[in-house]
Order: sequence, then structure tokens, then C-alpha cells
Amino acid sequence: MHIQKKFLCLVIALYSLKTAHAEIQIFPAREIISMNQACRSNLKEYKMNDASVVCDFKQAISFDETQKKVEEVFRTYLKQAFIQHRIVDSENEIDNAPTYVADLEVIRADELISRKNKEVEITLPLTLSLKLTDASNGEVVYRNRAAQTNKIVVDAEALNSLETKKLIQQTFQTSFLKLTKSLTDISRPQLNYQKIETSKIGQWKSFVILDRGLEGGIGTEDELRGSQGDMIRVVHSTPQYAVAIPLTRDLKSTSFLKTSMKKENSGHKIKVPIVDVLTYQGESADLVEQYFNDGLTDQASFTVPKYNKQLNSTRLVAKNVSLVSKPYTQMDEFTPYSIRLTLMPFNDYEQEGGMFFKKSQRVMHLEVLAEMLHHSGQVIYSSNAAIKYGNSMNSHHSAHRNEIRVVKLNNSDDVKDELLQLALSKLGKDFKDHVNFKEIDLAVLASSPRNIMIPSAGRHLAKGMKIKVFRTEKINDLDVMLPIWNATVVEHNSQFTIARLDQSLVLGEVIPTRPGDHVRFQSPLRDSISSVQVIDKAQLNRLKSLFKQ
Repeated sequence: MHIQKKFLCLVIALYSLKTAHAEIQIFPAREIISMNQACRSNLKEYKMNDASVVCDFKQAISFDETQKKVEEVFRTYLKQAFIQHRIVDSENEIDNAPTYVADLEVIRADELISRKNKEVEITLPLTLSLKLTDASNGEVVYRNRAAQTNKIVVDAEALNSLETKKLIQQTFQTSFLKLTKSLTDISRPQLNYQKIETSKIGQWKSFVILDRGLEGGIGTEDELRGSQGDMIRVVHSTPQYAVAIPLTRDLKSTSFLKTSMKKENSGHKIKVPIVDVLTYQGESADLVEQYFNDGLTDQASFTVPKYNKQLNSTRLVAKNVSLVSKPYTQMDEFTPYSIRLTLMPFNDYEQEGGMFFKKSQRVMHLEVLAEMLHHSGQVIYSSNAAIKYGNSMNSHHSAHRNEIRVVKLNNSDDVKDELLQLALSKLGKDFKDHVNFKEIDLAVLASSPRNIMIPSAGRHLAKGMKIKVFRTEKINDLDVMLPIWNATVVEHNSQFTIARLDQSLVLGEVIPTRPGDHVRFQSPLRDSISSVQVIDKAQLNRLKSLFKQ
């Protein structure tokens, strides 16, 4: 099933190239992401998955004059930071070069109130995120964040006055502009712009065989532009070669160019998306994901794809720009695995003195949980982290007996955020160390026009799982693995597995399967799999509904 509304499909309907070495262009989004979403007006009450932006901030940035200034400042800073790339000022300037959308998102804007005698201290933490989104597929290829915390002190009687409200909004405005410049400055040296050339070395049916693979920087799902103006998409990549399909008619090119701003080539890794983030006190789901990814790093055996879903509801381009939509398969067809993150309510209380400390102290307790789930409901792996921080007692414990002791906080003005960052990055590292995927290769034992039989692979296969059927062909003295069918497991036991053939991957042809073809997929190692954990039916239905959004 094709879905279009969940991903940004911003491909200009012109595929002809003026030159084979076209540079990239960056288009600044027309709106600040999250400003068109609900805000939190009650600072004392929370509900599950509540807004992470308070209404005072939204009102501060919503003035037409302020919005215009922010847009101008953002464009100016982008031009200064990315001087080697082309910043597109209007839709009419967009041409056929690879296009990336730059957008600012407010992922946290909060008000924390602390009463001190006759005065009130108002802490205003603000976190912005800068994203670069590949316009051809909606994937976020780069993101970074910057945070700033300001404090203002007012008389207790003036807390709800118009003057205090105006002061809060002015503080947010100033902080927002400073963070915008800071984000563009720190992002410039971190971007990894690549230009990789590859050549066609053979063809089988509709498949184009390229002389570069993973070792040469060409990965699965990469889109390459040909010297004659045509395009191809990589559907399978090995260290030595890649297999691609044409995206345009009458493929004439024999040399192709990849331009990319990705941090790494993760085309060989299985994609495990974060589809569910449960919060209870207005924490930003986007920020939670970023903290988890900080600990996961690029060294994990899987990759967590990020798609800029929010861009669909913003005014990215004018209506007069012709756009085409590239079809996408539902995420559950990419992988049967997903990640769920849960933040328990933050607990802040006074603890009386005892054996280890004489005076009473302020204690803060935070607990987070991460789970990797299979669509069948099985919990593949889970880990939790709990931090208990006090003035004179610090301790951290998590699954697998890992422990961190918090000796000193870098930002005492925003203790909760720092503890949250510590806990989630710890969970990410735990997943990196303990969840290991490997490639499973099974030979087809028997086949029919509709089904194939393969050996049982134990818990690596499950009913409903999506797999691919490959065939090996000799092309220019090279044994090339070609993906010929998408299939779904319909029966699975300890002796054998039956898979239904769903879709031929050879354009314009239906190639019959045969014994000797192979099924290949990635699966977590047996040591990573939890033995009997299964989520209940209600949670499973919620998970499936999130995948279909």
C-alpha cells in the first residue's frame, strides 16, 4: 500500500540535469515547525503526550512582525553558514539539483516557576532543532539542536500581570534569535557533503548493475542521477557492487552521480523506527528521540530512520510549484521491528536526613524505559534506566547492572532535562551494545507460482514477516544477487516456513521462483531476543495503528 501523506514528497517534476555534477540547493521552510500545533496553557497540570511548547512562547513568536524577522534572520544565517551551497530564496529559483529543506523546530519551550519568599523565579528553557530534509523522500539527513535557559525574577504579586507576561515573551524572542544563529554556526562544520561517481557494468532484465557498493559509498535506497538526465534507485547493495532500478523511461546513461549530505552510509543496516514515545509531563517526543540517538550512535547494528512528518502541514513552497509524489511502502514492510520509549512522571520531593546524610535534601527521581518490539507483539529487547539525584547522594541503576553516578550537573537551572538526557543516552548505548542484527540467508527448497518453502529459522522468522527472494546470476564474471520478489511469511513451524509471493520486483516481468533461489533478511541474534515477553493486545493494536499513520 502506498502512503504519501506521512512523508515529505517534495521532488521537483524535472529530472533532466544541466550538468552531471550539479551542486545541492537548500530551501528554507516557510514556517517554524510546531508553531501550528497545540500549546500548553496550564503550567501546573499535564496529560499524556501533552504539548512541549507553552502558549506564552507561541504568542511571543506568532506576531507577524516577529515571524517575518525570524524568517529573514534564518535565511541570512543559512547563507552565511552554508556559503558553499546554494540557498534558494524563492520557489521560482528551485531547479533540478538535489534539494534539501532546512527548517527550524521548537522542540521545547517551558516555564518553570519557583517561589522564594516574596519573589518568584521564572526559568525559561528553550530548545531549537535544525533539520535538513531530503526533498526526494522526506528523510532527515541531518539534525542538530541548541538550548538556552534564561531566568527572570519578579514580585510574587506581579506573577500574573501583563508586564510579567510581556517580559517572558520578550525573553523568549531574544533567546530564539540567538539560538537560530547558534544552530546554523555549529551545523556548518558537521555536514558531510559527498559526491560519488559510479558506472554501469551490466544489466539483467530491468536491473542495472553498478561498479560501486557499500565500500564505495553506494547504499540501498540511494538515488543517483545519470549523465543523460535520467535517474536510478538502488534496491540492493553489497560491499563490491549495487543493483538499481530506473526511475525514468528510456535509461540511456552509463555513468551516475550520487550527491548526499548523510552522516554515514547506512544502506546495509536494518531500519528500526521509533514509532511510539509516551510522555506524561510535556516532554518533547522529538527531544526524547534525539537523546536516545545520542547514546545509540552510528556504531549500532541498526539505524533509526527519521522522517520529517511535520513538514506536510507547513507552507514549504508556493502552490504554483509542480511537485510529484514518490510512492512509499508502509514502514512495517521495511522492517517488522520498532522501538517504543516511555518516560515515567518526574518525581521531585524533600527527603529527611538519615544514616548517610544528616540534613534533609531535595531528591529528584527519573525513570525511562526503552523496548524493541516485533509486530507479532514479542518484546525483542528492553532496558530501563532510573536516576535518583540528591544534594549529597547520587545513584543510577538500570537493567544489565549498569550504573552511572551523577557527581555534578552541568546545568543546575534545568535539572530535569539533564537527568533525562543522561538516562536516555544510557539506554541508547545499552541498545547499541546488546541488540545485534545479522543477515540470515536461506535457500528455497520448493516453489510454486504463489508460494515458496524455505527451512525454518526458529525465532528469526514469524508469521506476517516481510522478506525478499533473491536470485544469483553471472554478469560480467561477477556473481550478482538480484532481488526478484517481495514475499510474506504465512506459515511457520519448527520444520519449515511457507512464504506467499506478493510482488515481482522485476519491472514488466514475472520471474518464476525456483529451488536454489535465496531468502535474505536481517534478524537480531538469539542472545538479544527476550524469551517470553509479549505485549498485550491493546498495546499491540496501538502499535500497529501508529505504523499505519
